[in-house]
Amino acid sequence: MRRPLDRVLGHAWTILPTLRHELSPIPLPESTAWSTVSMDPDVGPIVVRGQYVRADGDTLVISVHGLGGSPDSAYHTPIVLAAAERGWSSLRLALRGTEGIGNDFYHAGLTADLKIALGDATFAGYTRVFVVGFSLGGHITMCLATEADTDSRVTAVAAVCPPIDLAAGATRLDEPAQFVYRHYILAELRALYHGVLQTAPVPTPWSRIRMVRRIREWDALTIVPRFGFEDVDDYYRQMSMANRFGDLRLPTLMVHSNDDPVVIPATVYPVIAGAPDCFEARWFDGAGHVFFPPSFDLGVPGARGLGPQVLSWLDENG
Repeated sequence: MRRPLDRVLGHAWTILPTLRHELSPIPLPESTAWSTVSMDPDVGPIVVRGQYVRADGDTLVISVHGLGGSPDSAYHTPIVLAAAERGWSSLRLALRGTEGIGNDFYHAGLTADLKIALGDATFAGYTRVFVVGFSLGGHITMCLATEADTDSRVTAVAAVCPPIDLAAGATRLDEPAQFVYRHYILAELRALYHGVLQTAPVPTPWSRIRMVRRIREWDALTIVPRFGFEDVDDYYRQMSMANRFGDLRLPTLMVHSNDDPVVIPATVYPVIAGAPDCFEARWFDGAGHVFFPPSFDLGVPGARGLGPQVLSWLDENG
């Protein structure tokens, strides 16, 4: 049984790294803004963009943000630094609509933006690609690993604190005790939606979106009508990795915290019990949601810490 102190540490490791990043961000290698435009059959031109750190090696690491996140989110930092240390390039991908830029928005199973990036000429010279996703971005990353048309250069993926069962995850975030996290996420999502409506038709009037106070409500009013799901339960059923584990095609690492206050272990344990051999789950104490202490160790070669250890696992398994 987890102790009350463990739960406190989980909240601390979830909140404090982001606050520190906002006050004094750790310097990253110089990056350039990358973007491309792709045609979506429903909404027309889609802008996909990101922050690209170019190195001389033949390996590219794509880092995918979570719900309401962006390429500037603090959790990308250890991956970008560890990639640079290895002489690998990195791309912090911005899913469509992130930060209110573009004319569309993303959902938990939308792998199209990753595939658009992988198909761009900028990255054609890389012979090996790893994808690391955080939270909802981890779920999208795992979905990518199930799809037969995924670029063959993607040889392994990692997901950090992903929600595996979308319905259970939404129910958890909608609990009264999750108000702080839910309020933060919904504020970012509303900003995204407001940016989209400046340039494109939206499925629900802004006056209604401003009133959204629950994740399920957000999904029902935005994701469901935009992407043609029957209802919010149909969206969760079709897109959830809980129903896709048998389709995993690539070596997949999932890193999770036993004290995660956002994606609680009870929503993940039952789902991964029947995972295929290419899937490996690692659980850690004294960590939060997508943030882990410097002592993080997967038992693979290299320095400790989330970035070095995850990239070392990908290097060994991909």
